[in-house]
Amino acid sequence: NENNFVNGAENAAVHAAVRIRQAASPGNGFPGLPNVVIFSIGLGGSGAASTDLIEYIANDPSNAAHYNNPATGQPGLYVFAANASELANAFNRVASEILRLAK
Repeated sequence: NENNFVNGAENAAVHAAVRIRQAASPGNGFPGLPNVVIFSIGLGGSGAASTDLIEYIANDPSNAAHYNNPATGQPGLYVFAANASELANAFNRVASEILRLAK
């Protein structure tokens, strides 16, 4: 049924994000990438992805309910843009965080 499909897709996305943040080997003989930080931008509107899911994938510490144990990897950032006109601000916020981390 559709709910099982959606739940499976969400579980796969969360599992992939945790493996990436933990620098797990992708299983193809290549090493994992250490210290990966995931940035995500949510765009509002109908059919928008679950904010909870996107925060969880990013491992954003600003929402304690969706922040994973630091053992699951680097904390990231989730930014929400209610509409297309707010996207530039969302991307600027992500860019500022990347520049801060690069110092």
